[in-house]
Amino acid sequence: MWLKGSAPNGVTVQLVNGDSVVAEQKLPAPASEWKEFPLRLNSRRTVNAATLRIVFDGEHQVLIDQVSLMPKSARDTGGFRADLLEAFRGLQPTTMRWPGGCYAETYRWKHGIGPQKDRKKGLQPWWEEYDPNALGTDEYIRLSRMLNSEPLIVVQTGMHQVKPGGNRQDGDFIDTPEEWEPFVVEACEWIEYCNGPATSRWGAVRAANGHPEPYNVKLWEIDNELWRSRVRNPSVYAQAVNLFAKRMKAQDPSITIIAHGGNGTDRNYNRPVVNDAAENFSILSIHHYTAAERFVSGINDQDRLYTDVAELIKGSRNSDVQVYVSEWNAQTTDWRTGVYAAGILNVFEKHGKYLTMAGPALLARHVSAHGWDNAFINFDNKEWFAGPNYVVMKLWREHFAPNRLESQNANEERLNVVATTTDGRDEVILKAVNLSDEPLEVNVAFEGAFKGRKAAMKLIAPASTQARNSMTEKANIKPVNARARMDANRVRFALPPHSVAAIRVSK
Repeated sequence: MWLKGSAPNGVTVQLVNGDSVVAEQKLPAPASEWKEFPLRLNSRRTVNAATLRIVFDGEHQVLIDQVSLMPKSARDTGGFRADLLEAFRGLQPTTMRWPGGCYAETYRWKHGIGPQKDRKKGLQPWWEEYDPNALGTDEYIRLSRMLNSEPLIVVQTGMHQVKPGGNRQDGDFIDTPEEWEPFVVEACEWIEYCNGPATSRWGAVRAANGHPEPYNVKLWEIDNELWRSRVRNPSVYAQAVNLFAKRMKAQDPSITIIAHGGNGTDRNYNRPVVNDAAENFSILSIHHYTAAERFVSGINDQDRLYTDVAELIKGSRNSDVQVYVSEWNAQTTDWRTGVYAAGILNVFEKHGKYLTMAGPALLARHVSAHGWDNAFINFDNKEWFAGPNYVVMKLWREHFAPNRLESQNANEERLNVVATTTDGRDEVILKAVNLSDEPLEVNVAFEGAFKGRKAAMKLIAPASTQARNSMTEKANIKPVNARARMDANRVRFALPPHSVAAIRVSK
């Protein structure tokens, strides 16, 4: 922590549990100028909770700032909570979009680099938090590398912000190339900070911050959800994409540009963006959230949307544009979000020829937050529990195989299923979802050279769609072993109502 002022008898920093002092450290008297005091509090015994207490003896007049406390397990990981880091690892994420969605709309990257004492802090309404900017570019990329995840950075265009001297009520928002110019420059400087040599202006700043080698960040998205802003005209956004993309690619020709499309089943936003700017980006980023009560019908809605987007791209000036579902989820943490997650992940695989990336939101949420109770990872200051969507995605990830097989399904209204195979074609993976409130007996026949010999099945089947995990009951929703029978190159298995299963069939 940092101290400034007068406390002649010094300072004592303690961790207390009730009336008991668990750990303490004595510090010398502060001075008239700010000074940083490192702390190391060695606990005398194990406790489940403790309070930080700063004690002064006698008369004093002191300012306190930048108080930061973490356990050794977090310091050993470079500042990340060890249990949450393992929670992230459980999903094996291949990319994590940052600074995320709404936060990216006003994020200024230069506020989050260098020594913590020099970083700009402020209220962050989206997170209901005072943000110390402790997680900046360098920390995000370090986290990504620790998780074998490809960094993906979102830059802002300024279009979520009021013009200098403008009025929010009058709709005076940034929306012209002249007003975009400072944000174009800032985006290009960010690219140079991440990818430039240490001899470049911003590469030298990165090197001074302890990272002489370029990060080589390849994925860069241009702003977030401008259909939500006061500048809702997709043709204006397409104009911004053309300007930003050309300048950003000039800064580093190796990067991949991502443009954002519409929300949910909105075709009207996607069309102008693709028609007017597709030659300047490689990936179209779209969002959708589904109401909890539409956890089944919402799957088919998105299935149709992806077909529509693919046809739109196919007829554009850049038919190679891929699709990235950069935000998706059902708005609940009961079992309905598990069924939805399983179904939508299967839909992603179905469209995998051009839908090549997807990432959910929220990934992680403190349980005290007021809204958006749909997170995969739900945590407090001590522990976490998995949402149903996390349980399903982890099971699907553990049963990933890269090659999709053609299949015919006679019962698509009730059964959502995909079949994939390993590169060696020695296993077939079935991922199945019972969308109905009735049990299903499933019979899968294999055609061609593959001959199934044995099958292993993992089933998630809570007794109710209202079932959920919590801090006190973390395993209400979990996969269990179930029976899948091989019979004359067929596999047979039962799916209870609103259940999901992953079946591994070996030759």
